[in-house]
Amino acid sequence: MRRALLGVLLAAALALTLAACGGSDDASDTPGRGTSVTMARATWATGWFQAEIYVSLLRRLGYQVSNPADLELTQQQFYEGAARGEIDVWANGWFPDDEQFLEQNVDDVGRLGDAVEPVGLQVDEGGLAGILIDRATATRENITTLGQIVADSRLTRLFDIDGNGKADILGCPTKWTCKGEIDALIAEAGADALQQVSGDREEAVELALRLVQDGRPVLLYAWTPTGTIERLTPGEQVRWLDTSPAGAPERLVLERGSCTRARCRMGFVPNDIRIAANSRFLDENPAARELFEQVQIPLEDIQAQNLAMEAGANRPADLANQAEQWLGERRGEALDWLRAARSAADDS
Repeated sequence: MRRALLGVLLAAALALTLAACGGSDDASDTPGRGTSVTMARATWATGWFQAEIYVSLLRRLGYQVSNPADLELTQQQFYEGAARGEIDVWANGWFPDDEQFLEQNVDDVGRLGDAVEPVGLQVDEGGLAGILIDRATATRENITTLGQIVADSRLTRLFDIDGNGKADILGCPTKWTCKGEIDALIAEAGADALQQVSGDREEAVELALRLVQDGRPVLLYAWTPTGTIERLTPGEQVRWLDTSPAGAPERLVLERGSCTRARCRMGFVPNDIRIAANSRFLDENPAARELFEQVQIPLEDIQAQNLAMEAGANRPADLANQAEQWLGERRGEALDWLRAARSAADDS
């Protein structure tokens, strides 16, 4: 209890310091004064931390920002709502994956990309996805590619959880976009030897953790940012599995030892995590646009916060405190972002 109280007090003190150094009652310091911002957040909890950071920064510029938790949306819901002008912004754009939504034509609004756009580069290639294999099995069996598991029935059986003769990839719930992406990878790599286990995501991760701890083979679809990567760390308990010759053509050079090969084909195109916003809102609010252009959030910081959420620090007050503490620890950068935003408003 005492430690929790100290954490709250520290976050509050850091927030007060940042506010005192970065804002005043002067209208030039609050270019967003009188402007309401409707912010949404994604249905996946791994993006909630970023939303809280932007809420805090926008409010320092004088904007009246709604609580993102009140608008928890799928990608389709966000892009349609933003194109209609019902929503201004969210922090959970994944590009190029989300280009498919911008290219859609909806009867009452037309092409969504004519009214909604990505802005800034919150996390450069932060949305990395692929198949994790337990390091023990990969090392013992000298497995470097998914193709080896498909081609060798003995290896296929090692990863067969339900006994039907196919290697199981612990994957995504049915309604998630990644469910279809994994199915497409399996279709290309070898549907006769592979299958995706779909269901509750938390149960899939917990099963993978148990199998790794017991020294048993496992294949798990995973992505960044997520606390899962803090619990099953590539290069330690697991490795990313190279999907050659199947999968996307992009080749990634990952940290030494984190993949089964030195130059790794992940099977899924890496995504930049970006702000996505209503274009009219951005045009009418140069301070907000410039803020979105400026802010960058290290992937490892998001993953550390995600792990804290998984450990129980997941209440609205926890997320707000985590965002304030993060901003306080990066006070200099935050002040630069705010100054740039105010300057953009002055120049408009």
